[in-house]
Amino acid sequence: LVAHEGVCVSEPAKRLPKTGRLLCFVLTSPKFYGTRVLAVNETWLPRCDHGQFFANIPMDPTIPHSTVLNGIPDDYKYLFQKSMISFHYAFTEISDQFDWYFKADDDTYVIMEHMYEYLATLDPTEPYYLGYTLRPYFKRGYNGGGAGYVLSRAALKLFIDRVFFDRTLCPLEYNEDVGIARYRKWGIHSLSASVFTVVVRGTLQYKWLPVQLPPSEDLITYTQAYQRCYEWTRTHYS
Repeated sequence: LVAHEGVCVSEPAKRLPKTGRLLCFVLTSPKFYGTRVLAVNETWLPRCDHGQFFANIPMDPTIPHSTVLNGIPDDYKYLFQKSMISFHYAFTEISDQFDWYFKADDDTYVIMEHMYEYLATLDPTEPYYLGYTLRPYFKRGYNGGGAGYVLSRAALKLFIDRVFFDRTLCPLEYNEDVGIARYRKWGIHSLSASVFTVVVRGTLQYKWLPVQLPPSEDLITYTQAYQRCYEWTRTHYS
């Protein structure tokens, strides 16, 4: 499943820190190099202590990226394998000295200030698996891949040491987020966390709520987008 051979690392990626609070990696593909990659690179990704793209072929050399996904077909059904290999590469080839490891897709936008604020309330030496919890498939739910998810240093070490190379404990799964969720039974704590801070009955609470933004020619307000996504998600997954 993993060899990490022939990975090309851009010069900007080589210069990124090897220790810190948060390592972020964004999975992408060549068809989005000129659109999504540029948007993510110019907005939230540089706010990570270490942030880069994982792809299958090189892109603009001025953008921090590594070709971690080389040799893997650019197909949705291989997303689970891509995520597993990416987490393994981030921890074993980049650094095991970050507190948290965040996987996101190239159509994700993150309010990093809120992310850091929330992570500061948790202990990275505990095995946490953070994200937006959906309800199908598992009684306790699972964290949806679309909103991205965070593994603490302890959780990622547990994942790699205990189950990564064992196909019985870690079978290849079509649905990436469902597959990742299976690892909770090996001692990884699952929390519904947040990149949005909201006030509920006077108390600060966190909701890791994905908000799908409309095309630019059909703009609606942030409140409308938030409400539509919240209502749809709760109807289908609560």
